[in-house]
Amino acid sequence: MTEATTVIPRRTLFHFSLPLKYKSKIWTPKSGAKLDESYRLPPLDLLEDDRKFPIDFRLAWSEEGLAFSLFVTGKIHPLWCRTTAIEESDSVQLLVGTRTSQDVQRGTQFHHRFAFLPCSGQEDEKPMAAWLSIPRARGNPTAIPSGTVSIFSKISEDGYQLDGKLAAGALTGFDPDEHHEIAFNYVFLDRDLGQRSYSVGNPLPPMENPSLWQTLELRKE
Repeated sequence: MTEATTVIPRRTLFHFSLPLKYKSKIWTPKSGAKLDESYRLPPLDLLEDDRKFPIDFRLAWSEEGLAFSLFVTGKIHPLWCRTTAIEESDSVQLLVGTRTSQDVQRGTQFHHRFAFLPCSGQEDEKPMAAWLSIPRARGNPTAIPSGTVSIFSKISEDGYQLDGKLAAGALTGFDPDEHHEIAFNYVFLDRDLGQRSYSVGNPLPPMENPSLWQTLELRKE
């Protein structure tokens, strides 16, 4: 008798509402977000797999916007990043809704998708960030003003640190005074380590369906 295979991820049985920690100064140009371990998001993926995935993702908010730090270890091959193939590159994609979206199955003007790459694949090897459209979205956010997306990276022998900031101006509808909850997901992609979604992954479509994203509570305590 063979063991039954889980088809639907266990995380679909729950909708999590998690506190997101506040940090008054979320970005420094020379060293990124500087988020300590207290900003680490709980590893919801352990509901499906008791093996710890070799990434550490931290997130903070302030009136300025959102900032994250990603720490990756365990890589074997060099980074694969291409400006001509952003969605296939080693990267992390952030999916942010400035409104909660438990019942919203297609993107609107309040839903955002950004890709952050630790390098660009060019000679200077600088990191890069890009706005991406959400598949099947019914609407798109307003145009992203220049200077509202920041990125910092530090590459090591077996991984990298990647920090990013989304200023309030890059997030249509971001208003912590009026809307104390946001929808959030990240999707990590790597040619060595595979893919990992913070909410749910295959066979469900976490990049295009905001109802699959988690709720984060913007708290100052």
